[in-house]
Amino acid sequence: MIRFFYLLLALPLGCLSVQAQPVAAARPPQRTTAEPPGGPVSPIYLKVYGYYGPLTPGSLLSSTYSNNATGGQTFKTTRFGLGAGARAGIGIGFIASDFINLGLDADWLFADKLKRENATSYNNFTYSNTITTNLQVASLVPNITFKALARPSYYIYNRLGIMVGAVLTYEQVINELNTGPKVSPTTGVYRWRFSKNSLALGYQAALGVQFHLSETLRGFVELVAINQSFRPQEGTFSYVSTQDGKTLSNDATSFVYKSGVAGVTTDAQGRNVVPVTNVAMNSVGVGAGLVYRF
Repeated sequence: MIRFFYLLLALPLGCLSVQAQPVAAARPPQRTTAEPPGGPVSPIYLKVYGYYGPLTPGSLLSSTYSNNATGGQTFKTTRFGLGAGARAGIGIGFIASDFINLGLDADWLFADKLKRENATSYNNFTYSNTITTNLQVASLVPNITFKALARPSYYIYNRLGIMVGAVLTYEQVINELNTGPKVSPTTGVYRWRFSKNSLALGYQAALGVQFHLSETLRGFVELVAINQSFRPQEGTFSYVSTQDGKTLSNDATSFVYKSGVAGVTTDAQGRNVVPVTNVAMNSVGVGAGLVYRF
């Protein structure tokens, strides 16, 4: 009797196991990536992006001052350093696995002009100047992306990249104005144009989220920190002063940077030799862009 009971119990269980096999076999495998069903299968993608970095920790900062006849003086450090401003770029990438992407970006820095204004007044004489720094850099950025959290419609990632840049423009210009009683105003323009610079080397780190817009198009937003610097090597210095439309002086000279130099000297070509300096152009900001999957 007991054996018959076990036989009756085993029969429906056996039928359930047989019927469950084709159902399980028909069930599609679970996806481990953030790709939607029917999404692209090519591991290659292209991207375009824009970025703006208003924060410049560790960058070259400027300062402004003003003096007056009564002895009053104000001194203020500028909010932004060298490297603040907009970047734009394009890139190509390869999806190496569910968790790692490899990429190469081409990045252009259109740095904000650093401008500072100074003024000094004494006995009705006034001296003022405006100092402007211009900078543009183009960089190649090989990078690796790690997917931290993947969901069917988005994934969170962090990216690390090495920046190798060429300095396209780097110059500093001082426009001065001298005024006084019974004297025609005198203007002067000082210009340092750095014609040769080292590679702008550094790194970038980003934390972002990428989300699906369609089967082939994605969008992303990210927080990016950039640390990059270079060393000027050669350049020219010029000074032009005018009064009443007439040129008072027009001088120009060239200079080179060398290590191991304590002060300003002159080489055999008559160029000024000055100590090597390091120019930092760091930034922290927000970027956004589009990714196209083939």
